[in-house]
Amino acid sequence: MMHSHVIIGDNSAEFGQICMDILRQSGFTANTTEKDGNQLLEQIDKEMPDVVIMDAYMKSLDAIGVMKQLNHRGKSKRPACIVTSSFESKFMEGEIMKQGVEYYILKPFDLPALVDRVNDLTGYLENDRSDVRSANSGLYQDYYYEDVSNKQIEAFTAKVLRTMPMTVKLKGYHYVKDAILKVIEDKSLANAVTKELYPSIAKKYNTTAGAVEKAIRTAIELTWDCGNIETLNKLFGSSSKNLCAKPSNAKFIAEIAEYVTMMTQRKTCWA
Repeated sequence: MMHSHVIIGDNSAEFGQICMDILRQSGFTANTTEKDGNQLLEQIDKEMPDVVIMDAYMKSLDAIGVMKQLNHRGKSKRPACIVTSSFESKFMEGEIMKQGVEYYILKPFDLPALVDRVNDLTGYLENDRSDVRSANSGLYQDYYYEDVSNKQIEAFTAKVLRTMPMTVKLKGYHYVKDAILKVIEDKSLANAVTKELYPSIAKKYNTTAGAVEKAIRTAIELTWDCGNIETLNKLFGSSSKNLCAKPSNAKFIAEIAEYVTMMTQRKTCWA
């Protein structure tokens, strides 16, 4: 049987590479490309995949632009498309759905569920889903813990921040860590940073939301000024030799929350 072909428009270690690995282990042909809309279109033209997985927000051309160009070719000629996003935006979701995307998924999500969605689109596995899950149970056990403790998640979050490295002595370090853990627990907070996230952290530390925001900004800026370029680029999905653009507080928190969620579901994180 010819394997279905998937392209992932993200070559970062924390998402694209993990997706590629588990899709390949599940029997698909899977490749990644940079998180860049124009490069993704070029790769689609070269490889003619069955399914494309892309982020809503990409360099040069976002998912809406990519979908519009693919739709010009006629639906019968375009691949099935799955769009993912770290941010909940009704406008973006509505515009993407207008373009006929097959699935729109908010991050973080379980990667086995993504494999199921790809199976749905390709019909690659004809067995009942319960049989598929049973047959592949060993594969999923290699990648995931069914239950990761809060202490493990907190420890890994601290490890990621120290690896950048973000200075532990900064007030902002503790605020950032708490913000990431809160977003992991409730992803809707990533879209309510000013109204809900900062005030909740301020209450814990008996300070103001404005002070929390300022301290987090200072911590991020100092990390970008003095941090490890290779590590920061890896975490924020850049393949450039130069340091990637400094993220907003909200983007920093959401990206690291997503990374920690993905990685703490992988058994190898704690080996």
